[in-house]
Parts: sequence; C-alpha cells; structure tokens
Amino acid sequence: MDEREEEKKEATVVLSKASTARVTKILNRLSILESVDEIEDTIATDSSCPSFEPFDWQDRDEDNTTAVADAFSHLQKELKKFPITFGRGGFKLVDVHSYSDVLNFEDPKVGKLSGGTDIVMVPYKTANTGVAKQLCVLFELKTAKRIENEGGFSASTAQAKAELLAARCLSNQPNVLLILTDICTGAMSFWFEYEEEFKSFVMVSRTLTSLSEMGKVVSSFMAGNVASAGYQALPENENALEKPVLLFKKQKLSPMDGLAMDAFNEMMDYSADGSRERAQMAAEWFSAIGFERTPSVLR
Repeated sequence: MDEREEEKKEATVVLSKASTARVTKILNRLSILESVDEIEDTIATDSSCPSFEPFDWQDRDEDNTTAVADAFSHLQKELKKFPITFGRGGFKLVDVHSYSDVLNFEDPKVGKLSGGTDIVMVPYKTANTGVAKQLCVLFELKTAKRIENEGGFSASTAQAKAELLAARCLSNQPNVLLILTDICTGAMSFWFEYEEEFKSFVMVSRTLTSLSEMGKVVSSFMAGNVASAGYQALPENENALEKPVLLFKKQKLSPMDGLAMDAFNEMMDYSADGSRERAQMAAEWFSAIGFERTPSVLR
C-alpha cells in the first residue's frame, strides 16, 4: 500500500470501528458540542406508559441474520404499543443491517464515513433506494450478552455518535434520533439540538434505564417529525422545527457551489411562487447543493 492509499484509509472512519478519539476530533472540527441529558426516568411512576417486553437473543450475536430478523419483528411489535403512527400517513421500520453502505458519506469538512446500522424508521412511502435521505430514527443493536460483558453501552457510544453524524449529514428530515440498545435491558439515545442563543449544534446523549422509557422517547421524538417521504427543508423556512436541518447542511458541510447560489437567486427573481417553473428550478437547485428527491417516493 503506497503512502497516498494509507492516508486515504486513515481518513476513512468505519462506523462500526469508530473510536472516541476520532469521533471527538470530527465533532471538534465541526464545532459541535456534546452534552449529557440527565433527566430522571419517570416511567416507573407513569402507569399509562405501555410495557415494552424484552427480547431474547438466545445466545445469537447481532451479526446473525435470523437473530436480527427476529429482533426487527419484536421491536416493531413492541413499538406499536406506543403512540407512533405506522402505515399510510405515518412511518415504517426497515431492516438495513445487510446494507453495509447505507450511511456512507463523504465531505471535505466531515471527512469520509463508511458503514451502516441495523434498523431504521422512515416515512411510510419511502422507497428502499431513498432511505438514507429520509432517516428519522436509527436502531443500533447489540446483544444483551455483549452489553453485559462490556459493562454497559459505553463501549459502543463512539459508533453510535458516528452513525448519528452520518445520518444527520444525509437525512433531509428535521431531526434524527439514534437508539443504541440490546432490546433487553435498556438503551441510550443520541440526537442533535440547535442552540439558537449560541448559534451552535449540540450532540446530546441520554441513558435510558428501561425499554419502556426507550419506547416513550421514540414516540415523543416521532410526534414532532414530518411524515413525508419527499420532505425538503426550504431555504426561506424559519419554522423552529424545520430550520435546523438546513442550517446544519449550510454550516457544517462544505460551502455551496457558487453556481448553485446563482441558480437560487435566479429562481427567486425570475419565477413566481407556486408556479411550475419555480418548482422545477427549486428541484434543480436542491439537487445542486446535495439534496436528493427520489421520484418513486413522492406522494
């Protein structure tokens, strides 16, 4: 391997092997802060919260295709107990553990991220080819035995953070949540918040002490998401929910090409609101800055 190939390999962060040092270095380079949410679990005193039953891995590991399929079915069954809209007009779970490149992303600022995750939640009408652009929730699975042997989830938090970063760079949804769990003893959640006061993005993590708390966190998060497979954040949108996704892409990814900016100005100056011409020009502009819209997933 020559020096250039060695440098390229070193520059690539394989998500499943991400180290705390590498992830911290990327977040620092992007001026993204980290925070730990220590809100106390109130599930134990909330009689209205559904009971999330634990999954039995039966001594199988997370790379076992049958085990992941069983885990997928179990997760889907248990999440349906919570107020999450599945099916038409809502969301769906997709098993992506066999797609090793679903979270591949490369950008001069971020670097090269390579890998995937296990299960994702996306708008119901999203085609398999458009999953990466519509990520809402990611589930990174570990077996209960592994979590026990490693003394908790801390050994996998760097991987979780790297996956969340890749998902945030790829997805056009307003926000993305990552759940690191064994679907047996507990979980951790990771997400981004935008601090308006400091004009800064923060990656927040939280330890979830029960599966029921995990279900509640996912359902609360999904209540604020846009259930549209073709969702795009518009540049003039000041909505508090939808604004962060565009800000992240503008602030944390490489600068938009000058021609793309010229095309945007032309679109605003020479086409009327709501016109077919504006729609076509907008589609071309979004494409130029890296947003994608798969025709097959539109309503």
